[in-house]
Amino acid sequence: MKSFKNRTKIILQNGECFYGGIVRHGTVSPYTFSSEINNQLSDTIEGDTFGGIFVSNKGRYIRIFNGDCRYEIKNGEITIDYDGELCLGEGYGTLKAAYAAVYAASQKDSVKPPEFLLTEPQFCTWTEMDVNVTQEKIIEYVNKVVDYGFPHGIFIIDDGWMTEYGDWTFDKKKFGDPAAMVEILHKLGFKVSMWLVPFINEGAKDFSLLKEHRGLVLNPDGSIYKRKWWNGESALL
Repeated sequence: MKSFKNRTKIILQNGECFYGGIVRHGTVSPYTFSSEINNQLSDTIEGDTFGGIFVSNKGRYIRIFNGDCRYEIKNGEITIDYDGELCLGEGYGTLKAAYAAVYAASQKDSVKPPEFLLTEPQFCTWTEMDVNVTQEKIIEYVNKVVDYGFPHGIFIIDDGWMTEYGDWTFDKKKFGDPAAMVEILHKLGFKVSMWLVPFINEGAKDFSLLKEHRGLVLNPDGSIYKRKWWNGESALL
């Protein structure tokens, strides 16, 4: 079990309920005096669905700036072990106000996305075809969107278009002319984005090149660090 540099304890107030933590554990929230939770967020698949924020109905929030942590809720206390920074906000009165406060605080040190990403409808290959994406399926999909009169702004080409994680080139078996496909999407009025992850599989053609030039995250002993995620185990760029 990993050891952490810092520990913070938060005592629940009378009648206080906290929401947050691992997203898929939302069914067991809110966390109250009777809750018993113990979660380690180091090198787990669950780590990518932890926002690092808890908010309470008493107008308090906890913000963990490094998602790599461990939190335990027991006997009316929240104990958080972490390496980075933790901020505790109080005095906001309600859950809604606490959430608004932590959101406002998070915006100060983050890059805001372009406004059109929030105002224009998005269509994604994942919802229509999962990883079984091809050029022909994409063209058929976008034409249906246009024919049915749906407003549209962004088209996301999701997982499955690449040859391998870390080799970011179109799979020639699935995409005969990707440049022509993107041109069609643009002419139909879509902005086009691509799904990427900062991982590289050992079977990728550039793996040995990155290994040679120290382009991969390493363990302390110099070996290549590999991270488990929902689609396998990969090295990190």
